[in-house]
Amino acid sequence: MTNEVVVETGARLHFGLLAHSPHISRKFGGAGVMVSGIGYRLRGTLAEADEVLGEERAAQRVRRFVSVYRESIPSGQQPPPCRIDLEQVIPPHAGLGSGTQLGLAVARVQAALAGESATPAISLAERVGRGLRSGLGIHGFERGGFLIDGGKRSDNAVAPLVGHAPFPSDWRFVLVTPKEFGGLSGSAELKAFAEMAPMPTGTTETLCRILLLQMMPAVIEADFDACSAAIYEFGRIVGEYFAPTQGGVFASPAMQQLAPVIRARGYTGIGQTSWGPTIFVLCRDQTHANVLCGELRTDPNCQNCDIRCVEPMNHGATVN
Repeated sequence: MTNEVVVETGARLHFGLLAHSPHISRKFGGAGVMVSGIGYRLRGTLAEADEVLGEERAAQRVRRFVSVYRESIPSGQQPPPCRIDLEQVIPPHAGLGSGTQLGLAVARVQAALAGESATPAISLAERVGRGLRSGLGIHGFERGGFLIDGGKRSDNAVAPLVGHAPFPSDWRFVLVTPKEFGGLSGSAELKAFAEMAPMPTGTTETLCRILLLQMMPAVIEADFDACSAAIYEFGRIVGEYFAPTQGGVFASPAMQQLAPVIRARGYTGIGQTSWGPTIFVLCRDQTHANVLCGELRTDPNCQNCDIRCVEPMNHGATVN
């Protein structure tokens, strides 16, 4: 049994879901990619009693995950008490998959300190109650890269990974996150899905075609222009479906104004990750991304935004 474990995760960009209709046997589904440089770093150390140190909002979530994890383990197999230090956090409610990555990181710390270093990510997710809709964050935690989630057949199942490929390592994503605008989560997200009109079957078919015949081949062949076009078209169609709920193709009014400005500058691979408000822009390389970041920092629509450049993460979370 180890005395200390450090878990470092990526963050998840979700390009959009594939289905939300009672007429389709699988629910949700979707595509996305894991990125590095904006993930969690958790340090777990054996202690006399459970303790969590770090940014308080994230620390409260960690305490809940620790409690849920312990409730899922039989009394005779409980992990030992530990102190968890939050050394780096993902901004919450920004569309970056913070809840799933944090829950899995906490579960990995607990499992590793109990001598279960090889527990699969799906099992960890079940122990902390993640994967209710998308499976991308779970599979991304374990494998990284570009991911396609095949949708859930039942409410209790984790959606299977039906497509996976390394994302071109030279490409970059520029992320723009409004500071005072949060995406839907928790009960508000559940309510939104319950009240939304079903996604038309034709829309799902179009999204599947773009994903299978355009986006995935472009990722595999490192065709930047084709991938940029596919990501934008995929996100535009998904955004139009969600527009009645989130107020537009993009959730944030500022991002709604910013997106066409970015496209006019020649950056075509733009989308919103999950419920937003973060938007992402695919860039050809670090130089391409640096130029865009410089332009955005002087744009009036970005005056109250965090701007980050992140790399694709083609491996799962690291455990040391």
